[in-house]
Amino acid sequence: MSVEWFLGIWTCIGIAWWVVALILVVSARNRGNQTGDPDPRRISVFKPLPRSLSDQEFARFDASIESFIADLDSNCELLIGCHRPDQGRLEEYVLKMRDRYPGADIRLVVDENPNRYPHPKVSWMRVMEPHATGELWLWSDSDMVAPPGTIRSMRIDYKKTRARCLTSPYVIKKAGGAAEMLDALYVNLEFYPGVVLLSGQKMIQFGLGSGMLFEAEDFHRRVDWDFLGGCLAEDFHLGGLLKPTQLASMRLSTVPAAQGWKEAVLHYLRWQKNIRWCRPGPYAAQLVVIPLLGWLAWLLTSPMEQAAWMGLLIVLIADAVAALSICSMVGCRISWRRLPILPLWSVLRGFSWVACWFPWPIVWRGQKWWSPHQVVEPETGMLETQRQTRLD
Repeated sequence: MSVEWFLGIWTCIGIAWWVVALILVVSARNRGNQTGDPDPRRISVFKPLPRSLSDQEFARFDASIESFIADLDSNCELLIGCHRPDQGRLEEYVLKMRDRYPGADIRLVVDENPNRYPHPKVSWMRVMEPHATGELWLWSDSDMVAPPGTIRSMRIDYKKTRARCLTSPYVIKKAGGAAEMLDALYVNLEFYPGVVLLSGQKMIQFGLGSGMLFEAEDFHRRVDWDFLGGCLAEDFHLGGLLKPTQLASMRLSTVPAAQGWKEAVLHYLRWQKNIRWCRPGPYAAQLVVIPLLGWLAWLLTSPMEQAAWMGLLIVLIADAVAALSICSMVGCRISWRRLPILPLWSVLRGFSWVACWFPWPIVWRGQKWWSPHQVVEPETGMLETQRQTRLD
């Protein structure tokens, strides 16, 4: 078989995947589930916040957390994890929310230094645990936005599916700056269709940090805090520990976290590396739908070959059409000014797939992770290196 035929077949497979991805996204429109018998038990919603929020970050979390507060029913509570330096501002925020939503049960959990584990979110969940009064826990990242009816929909889904863990899919609906497009393209095109596909095949064996609803008693029986606190992708492992896990029918949304190109690229690579660590087999299989690597390899050896340039152009156009179509279906409009970012994303997608097979660490919140899990000392909750630093 000639190079042209091989790469042509590879390209057809890549385009076919985009067609399938579009069909999956269309079939999984955000309908929610509002008819049926909801689980009546009390829900504790956990919302830990990062430390020392800037005004811009606080504004982003403000809208996200309020969307959950507005959706609380009479048998829910929302716990906000707050570092001591942010206490004053968040106390004012809670008072404002109580005035705006008089029936909402909102409480602030304040801690000076909740860094018990390498993973800061798990550290916060452990701090907030004694304050939770619900039989059901809903863990949700602080930057997630809940459409109206989310909690009722999750109650109905949880009872109907009889899953131990119900986890929420999510998309990005708005990307303002050019660098933010990387987050939007990854979530909407690379992440979301794959999650919907696995859900349809009953192959969800992981959780998503957007939202995870489960029984508190089930958590205590099946999950070890020290193990979970040492996991970089704690949501992934928690869903596996609590399986069977099912995908919720209500889709949440979030906003890009990157503030510039450097941060956006590092965030993108961190996402890719995390998937590579957690699911190496499926990650390796992604090569089948990344024909751009084949065309680039041919161009490196034959830079004057016109067929190679034509094939590369076809792949870039197919990726761009897929990006415009799928992002439009989830409510994320890509302006004409952002179109030049699409080929950059296509190339980065290919190179990151290759790069993630090499040994390099994920740097997150000041820590280096050389593997998806760090061993934590059960008696202290700290890493050996952390304990030595404290003793010195």
